[in-house]
Amino acid sequence: MDILNRKKLQELAQNQQYPCVSLLMPTHRTAPDKNGDPITFKNLIKDIKQALGDEAELLAPVEKLAEDRDFWNYQSYGLAIYINPERINVFHVPITLPAIAIVADSFHIKPLYRYFQDNQSFQLLAISQDDVKLYQGDRYHLEPVELAGNVPLTMEEALGSELTDNHLNTAFSTGNGSRKQANQGTGNVVHGYQEKSNEQQNDAERFFRIVDKSIYEHYSKPTNLPLILASLPEHQTIFRRQSKNPHLMAEGINQNTRNLSPEELSELAWELIAPQHEQQIQELLDRQQAAEQIGRSHWELSEVVKDALDGKIETLLIEENRMILGKIIAAERRIQFPTVDAEELFDDLLDDLAAMVVEKSGSIIILQKDQMPHQTGAVSINRF
Repeated sequence: MDILNRKKLQELAQNQQYPCVSLLMPTHRTAPDKNGDPITFKNLIKDIKQALGDEAELLAPVEKLAEDRDFWNYQSYGLAIYINPERINVFHVPITLPAIAIVADSFHIKPLYRYFQDNQSFQLLAISQDDVKLYQGDRYHLEPVELAGNVPLTMEEALGSELTDNHLNTAFSTGNGSRKQANQGTGNVVHGYQEKSNEQQNDAERFFRIVDKSIYEHYSKPTNLPLILASLPEHQTIFRRQSKNPHLMAEGINQNTRNLSPEELSELAWELIAPQHEQQIQELLDRQQAAEQIGRSHWELSEVVKDALDGKIETLLIEENRMILGKIIAAERRIQFPTVDAEELFDDLLDDLAAMVVEKSGSIIILQKDQMPHQTGAVSINRF
């Protein structure tokens, strides 16, 4: 299994030689749904074999996966396999993919752009008075960060000898140490208890101040990532009052997260990140409208292709799950669409267009049909 990253995606985009085999399909993590995944896989392999004809032996290394029980027991939500004579890449991805089998002169990678679009990175600080944990990840993965030596993990570690004696029984010191006698004691006992409570409040404030400074210096400042605070509501109040971290998000996870898995934490965190993500999409659409007014955005496919060939496109908006069969004839600066009697193999024009934009340092944003500013399948936002 390969790890999907931007470098790997760019490598796939640069393959422009027949035959390039793309097999994409949705997968499932639990029974009974996952029991049908090998059948879907076999059907897609059958379609690819038919398309490859005499070159079907290219599939031999992956065809045996159909009977590999361990392979199907450890799936995510999508499976993407790319094969040509020089490479085989198998990706388990945490996004649902369409069932697609394509043989062409380039790989069909457009559905994978959604993975990078949705996985905005962030850090999550889970804190109580006796435990500090930091996680880093995105919508799909959240991993613990090793804090040893950089951030105190408990109040005792942070304050050391300056920590107030936390034995509450000392508040009942009169009356020979018994709780009943203490409750019958003088005003001095109550005064002593209040002082102890105030000192403990001060301890918590100093502890959170130290943690906040350490997290900022060692993790927030170097990465510039948003920081989500996960703690009990009362600790949220104290920590935020002390915090000087400009990356701390205004909203946090208001509960004890000690017994939550990274997957559960990630889901809670994404509920806070999602509105920001949606706001960024809206800001992008606003930019497209402004660019359109001054001639820096096109939506007719012939014009978008010319923008891509000229390296003008800063951001390309593509309609999700849309496929348009065609080829970009770069030398003639035009699109060739298939005819009824055409013998050539045609891939998804939008996929080739996206690969061209990425190769020239542009970015790809996948939008739902009702989000697209025009209904041609692709809209450019140009640098010039």
